[in-house]
Amino acid sequence: MIKKILSATFVLFFSTFVLSQEKALTKGMIIQSSAKIKKGTYKIDGSPNMSDAIIIIEGNNIVVDFNDALMQGNNDIFQPDRFSGTGILVRNSRNITIKNAKVKGFKIAIMAVDVESLTIENSDFSYNYRPQLNSTQEKEDISDWMSYHQNENDEWLRYGAALYLKNCDMSIIRNNKVTGGQNALMMTGSSDGLIYNNDFSFN
Repeated sequence: MIKKILSATFVLFFSTFVLSQEKALTKGMIIQSSAKIKKGTYKIDGSPNMSDAIIIIEGNNIVVDFNDALMQGNNDIFQPDRFSGTGILVRNSRNITIKNAKVKGFKIAIMAVDVESLTIENSDFSYNYRPQLNSTQEKEDISDWMSYHQNENDEWLRYGAALYLKNCDMSIIRNNKVTGGQNALMMTGSSDGLIYNNDFSFN
């Protein structure tokens, strides 16, 4: 009996120890189990290919607490039309929670594809991609108009977005902030989502 108690105590201690370990972000990192990110600023340039994300999350029943860590892509705030790449890609997953994240300087901050029950909360995805406009205060340029009539091949991605959800049913997007970008949230092929208590302004 004593051996069983000691064994159970060790397993509990070991599990708690592992879960308490904070992970530093690295380019190409794949997260397949719940994790807490080590707080800090991670300056990692985005790839020209939007499918090559800095961080990939894939699996089921995963909670990733970014602990207010900042993922900073391109640092040239005066040329946001040159921001490129994807910060975080979530794919082929179920029951994923992303919270307390800060992602800036990318073409797409978070892209989620084929994810059921995705929750994104308490995060800041401000100051990502936005194009340079040809319009002036005196005259509007028709080339600045965006068309959303066709997206069979993800044509919307050329406009950039803080959040891009494709085939993501039952998503919850709450208590997030997006400002100073082009599009805050784009959803396609998705249903039964709840989007509330977000500050999506001045995009």
